[in-house]
Amino acid sequence: MIDMNVKAIGSIRVCFGPIYNADSYDWYAEGTLGSTPFKGNGECRRRKADLLERGLRALNCFLDLSGLPSEYVGGLLTTNSMTSLKNHGVETDPPGYTQASIATIRLWRKRNSP
Repeated sequence: MIDMNVKAIGSIRVCFGPIYNADSYDWYAEGTLGSTPFKGNGECRRRKADLLERGLRALNCFLDLSGLPSEYVGGLLTTNSMTSLKNHGVETDPPGYTQASIATIRLWRKRNSP
């Protein structure tokens, strides 16, 4: 069982664009990290279909960040994700796998900014 009772450090809302092929799609996001707001445009690519079993997929996504406070020059969000045929909840199809997404956010401050 996964303990979902943890402190939130941010939030994100995403929209996925038209999927022109099964391996790539565009996405847009708005969110906050702590009290820092951001927006971003990027792309997701499917790296491997049927990774360990039929229905498991590995994805890598990036998001070029903008809309940041003035002390930042830019940022980048990257993800490494695994999904299954069931995209919501704690159950997976095939059963027994964790649908994890690891996100890394990098923000670059302007030089000489506090």
